[in-house]
Amino acid sequence: MAKYLGNRPTAVPLTSADIQDGVITAADLGANSVDSSELVDGSIDTSHIGALQVTEAKIAADAVTLAKMASGTDGNVISYDASGNPVAIATGDDGQVLTSAGAGQPPAFEAVAAGGQYAIVSTTYDCSTTGALALTGAGFEPKFIWLHYDVGDWVAGRMGWGFSDGTSEVCMNDANQQTSDSWKSTSARIQDHIHSSSNYSYLDLASFDADGCTLTKSKYMSPSGTVTLSVAFFG
Repeated sequence: MAKYLGNRPTAVPLTSADIQDGVITAADLGANSVDSSELVDGSIDTSHIGALQVTEAKIAADAVTLAKMASGTDGNVISYDASGNPVAIATGDDGQVLTSAGAGQPPAFEAVAAGGQYAIVSTTYDCSTTGALALTGAGFEPKFIWLHYDVGDWVAGRMGWGFSDGTSEVCMNDANQQTSDSWKSTSARIQDHIHSSSNYSYLDLASFDADGCTLTKSKYMSPSGTVTLSVAFFG
């Protein structure tokens, strides 16, 4: 005996009203027979989407907003690690700057490199004395010093300077007393006080120190006078 879906067919074609609820199952549907226009709006939720099914090609350009990103830590910066994977750069301390760690490494927050520091220190000493002359009060180890000196009424407004690359020092001193408009370049001599052809004193740069520098006082024969020394330190 023939079997029918719903009511016995007549000359009138079957309609959806002739089919009882729940009669048609997934097995009765042809492959690819239901398209998106047949789906109820809003009927697909996350439970219907398989894991890893939404690929990059399915996401439109500029479609991911900040609101869609996972929450992170205040102050962190997104970068990439050596494998090219996203990584959060940990928030640094107040005053630190983001610094490159070179190829293959994510950047890091680090303290600002030393530099841009300066201080001025003034002192006097007797040019007839010899030995170490420590100049302190800079507050940092300088890389460059500039000094100005006077010795009573016989040496006025002379200058000298010196700098260090961390390994060795280079100095220049005003040699105008010996040759007009001239300078001397040495590894240590930063100041000459020439009182006469047989009496003079001088300063050598001995070291750059944690709080300034140390000069070495020397003399030839019997110079005399009080040296007024002003030194500018630069970090």
